[in-house]
Amino acid sequence: MLPSEIPVLIVGAGPTGSMASLLLARLGVDNLVIDRRGGVQRAPAAHVVNARTFEIARAAGVDMDAIAAAAKDPADANWVYWVTKLGGQTLGRLPFERQGGDQLALTPTPLRNLSQNRFEPILQDALRRTGRTPCWRHQWESAVEEGNRVRSRILDLDSGRMHEVASRFLVAATARAAGCGAPSASACSDPIGSRAS
Repeated sequence: MLPSEIPVLIVGAGPTGSMASLLLARLGVDNLVIDRRGGVQRAPAAHVVNARTFEIARAAGVDMDAIAAAAKDPADANWVYWVTKLGGQTLGRLPFERQGGDQLALTPTPLRNLSQNRFEPILQDALRRTGRTPCWRHQWESAVEEGNRVRSRILDLDSGRMHEVASRFLVAATARAAGCGAPSASACSDPIGSRAS
């Protein structure tokens, strides 16, 4: 059962939504993550994760040893290929840059080839350690701004039941929510922590 009210509602449990939830949890801000999928990404998707993303993941308490083990070794994943289809004609290729050991002088977490289907389970483990689990198979439908909060309509894809959840902030961490008339990511004008105590 979804709560009727939560400080922050995050739509999308992919890397962006999961990382947002982790960072908010570290600040002590209660949040809810929903996703229309049934679980983490199953097939390879986005592959390149840059150094700054890994630095943020490390600050958020993500298991960096698990990330290092899941990422492709730069020697084995040194090229980006453009192909007509999987197993089809190669149209061209470019080297991945800034993966080498020389980057360790700049960051302990240089760019790596880490497919989304390998990255998401690591982020979900980190979320579980904070006591959070996304509400899978819940699809954000719409939202309206009501004063200093946002009321979202969320469809439970298994039961067909429509839920309403009020939040101070709505974070659109998926292309579907970002592109269909949702209020901005900071829907209300009073950012968390900006008020005097």
